Amino acid sequence: MLQAIIDKRAAVLIAAVFIFCLAENLIILHYDKTPFSYDIADSYYVGQNFYKHIINLRLGDFFADYLFNYNKDYPPIFLFQPFVFYLLMGVSEDAAALSNSIPLFILIVSAYALAFKLYGRKAAVFAAVSIPLLPGFLAFSRVFLPDFAVAAYLTAYASFLVDSNGFRKNRMKLGLLIAVGMLTKHTFALYCGLLTLSYLIFGIRKPDIRGALVSGAVGSLVSAIWYIPHHDLVARVVQVNGAFYKISDGFIGSFITGAASLASILVTRSLFFIYAIPLYLLALEHISDRRRWISLFVLAASAFFSVAAIVYVDPRVFVPLAPFLLVIAGFYMSKLLRLEWLPLMIFVVIGVIVKVGLVSGVSSLPLTNTVYLGGLLYPISGYERLDALKADIMAIPGNRGTILILQDSAVASSLSYSLSRKYRIYNPFLFAIDMNMSDLAPYMHSIDEVGICNFTAVLYTDKPLRQMQEKSLQAARGPQISEAYYAQAEFLNCSNYILSESYTFPYESDTTSVLSLYINQVNARIS
Repeated sequence: MLQAIIDKRAAVLIAAVFIFCLAENLIILHYDKTPFSYDIADSYYVGQNFYKHIINLRLGDFFADYLFNYNKDYPPIFLFQPFVFYLLMGVSEDAAALSNSIPLFILIVSAYALAFKLYGRKAAVFAAVSIPLLPGFLAFSRVFLPDFAVAAYLTAYASFLVDSNGFRKNRMKLGLLIAVGMLTKHTFALYCGLLTLSYLIFGIRKPDIRGALVSGAVGSLVSAIWYIPHHDLVARVVQVNGAFYKISDGFIGSFITGAASLASILVTRSLFFIYAIPLYLLALEHISDRRRWISLFVLAASAFFSVAAIVYVDPRVFVPLAPFLLVIAGFYMSKLLRLEWLPLMIFVVIGVIVKVGLVSGVSSLPLTNTVYLGGLLYPISGYERLDALKADIMAIPGNRGTILILQDSAVASSLSYSLSRKYRIYNPFLFAIDMNMSDLAPYMHSIDEVGICNFTAVLYTDKPLRQMQEKSLQAARGPQISEAYYAQAEFLNCSNYILSESYTFPYESDTTSVLSLYINQVNARIS
């Protein structure tokens, strides 16, 4: 299929887009020194342990670690993705993030192939070239999360699906892609299921149902290698996600949130009404055309992931849908633009990429010490309180002291990073960190060694743990959680601290936490 679609010019285009995306990520990672946190850090450290076992030929330790200690909610195949990059670059967070170059290349090729098969060369060119135009979407290509890989494998599945003539060919390839997607993250089944149904019902007149069943059986059998032994983890995912949905805004609120999240992936929320709504309206036009089953899939999946019980109010849920909206947009752009305009369009697109792709999502590249609290879409903006908090801590007499952070949020990770050269940080809530790693020396000593009432400063929050995940965290990281509870209780008995300042920080998507700075009166008298 690819030989007939990707000629020499297309290969040059795909290579150029890939190199540009890779260069963009290298630039961002060079300036963005924010450490991994939460599930990103957890995946990184678990995968790092796997790598060390394998590279040192400790296969017994690897299988023991995998069989008895692995408790991630999704399959481990994603954790093996960075191994080649670790060999070439050494073990680091940047190497883990850059390992997304593999699915990035697959995504660009697949988006081109899918658009070409559906709408022709001009649509394919637009779809491929537009990938670097989406800062929010491209941001996921430099974060160690499985959602970007899911997007790549789903787009590849769709391109082979279109070429299958209703499952009359490509059966094994489709089955293996289902397996790869399922062994990357369980949500692939939902995306793939909706995509396949849209194609079978609206995309072809007489599909080969037996061929579809063969592909599904191949994918299911290979996936079962992991899912059957780990059925308890799958059950936990359903329960936890259901709990998140119960506290959401209900049907209408969740749908609006989901639409806004998809818009965030496409551009940024500030441009939502400019870009996302017209694309949704365009997807509805001529929806009866059999080539428009992709539009039906995007609309159905957007609605489903906005209101179903598996929803996290998080843009990552909509990452796999973004390439399909690019394909749809490519169709309409191919109708609007004559072929002779193509060089000009590419020139304009490259200009916009340089302006938007490198700057949006970073705010200001030269700020090498900036900590990005807002995640992928909102770096720095609105978090001036962090600078104020850091300044207040730095003003405490007796620098190079010790700080106890009694909270669990991005603020803790950011402060631990930005103050690490001046203070020794103790944070019992950083559950993702492997306490045996030598490069994390500030976290390796017990609080008892310092004495709970002897810290230079203490940061105390009104939301010490993420309540929705407390139970699973207790099971996964019992010692750290127990130490955190101990530190909270013992600190309240210390009488030598005075309240210096209080700060309000965003905590979750729609809540805040109050972080209070307490200063040790004994240390404060030291000048």
